[in-house]
Amino acid sequence: PKTRTSVPSNLPMKLPLLLGAITLLPLAAPAASIYFESFDAVTSSTNVSLGTLGWNGYFGDSATIADALISGSNRAGLLSATSGPNGSPANGYMFAQNTQGAGSVDYFLYTSTSVANSPWSALSASSLTGLTANWKRNGNSFTSGGYYFAIQVGTAWYVSATSHGTTAAPSLDLMAATWRPLDLQTGTGGHLQVGAGSSTFAALFPGNEQINGIGFFIENLATSSS
Repeated sequence: PKTRTSVPSNLPMKLPLLLGAITLLPLAAPAASIYFESFDAVTSSTNVSLGTLGWNGYFGDSATIADALISGSNRAGLLSATSGPNGSPANGYMFAQNTQGAGSVDYFLYTSTSVANSPWSALSASSLTGLTANWKRNGNSFTSGGYYFAIQVGTAWYVSATSHGTTAAPSLDLMAATWRPLDLQTGTGGHLQVGAGSSTFAALFPGNEQINGIGFFIENLATSSS
């Protein structure tokens, strides 16, 4: 059957970057949802951890890659506010924020089968004839960096080759997109960066590989940004 992956998410950047609803849909009629996350379960007006809804995150520069926590100058988490991308009454969203004194940092926010309580289930790519991700974002002050949709193939991560810019409701055809490897190594001397080379979607799935996760890579989130 044709399959559509609709991933609505709100990604503010303060630059906050805010992510909202996320959906995966088969294209067969009637369409059924493969994955959908509206973040409606987030009702707190104070930051809560990504793990509350089965997500995880990292941030870092060239020196250290560390867990993205809800406190500190480089934070990421979940929040409910009418300023989020979904708007009332669906006010929950996911965010990344950089308030450090100077410099930019990278963030990687994701959910996968390796994350505790993840809402994501492994998806066989071989059965798909179409797959599209749709989401919402805000954080219009985020203009100096880029952010990219990510998929996990086995244990490896790949990001879309094109940044989604400041579009409020991006849409990505996963099967038509070009994908680049994401180099993620945590700890001191770690890496969080896009690697060399690129691949088609088909080349990532030559056999029975599965999509084990989805996420967002935020590159060069400047200071005082979300």
